Amino acid sequence: MHTIENDHQTLFWKHRWVAEQPLAEVANQPASKETQDRTIAEYWQSGSGWRWGAFEGLLPTDMLNHSGIQDEIFWGKASSDLFSFKTELEILEDECPATADRKWKIVWRLKAPQKMKAFIWLILHRAILSNETRVRRGFAANPNCFNCPDSVEDTNHILRGCSIAHDI
Repeated sequence: MHTIENDHQTLFWKHRWVAEQPLAEVANQPASKETQDRTIAEYWQSGSGWRWGAFEGLLPTDMLNHSGIQDEIFWGKASSDLFSFKTELEILEDECPATADRKWKIVWRLKAPQKMKAFIWLILHRAILSNETRVRRGFAANPNCFNCPDSVEDTNHILRGCSIAHDI
């Protein structure tokens, strides 16, 4: 499921943001080519809410029953409706099959706490926010370690090369 923090990026018909499948898959009829790539923001009127008329005939009536039902927060893939990194990975694999490499699934089968599995996954994806990564993304000017000024701080340095890492 998409978490909607910027409704200008989530596609109304193509992304899974309100149901377990994209709205295009539950629609009574396909959205026109002009509207297929519209974002949630394009169906929302600030101050008054949804532009119901824009999609009223396209979606099943039970989905359009907007008679004061409160929003509910849930995690679509998990049977418990609670977030887990495993279900997030499953969602990513569904949306982007290139991430479905079997070696990453080994991480989620480990008998370890969830936070350890998430940390290992970040390491394997080289996603630890090191100074080297910060420089590459334009967040910092110096890629060197704060504790070892002559060494570039990358994931290997953080985990093995830094003198502080040795003490831990």
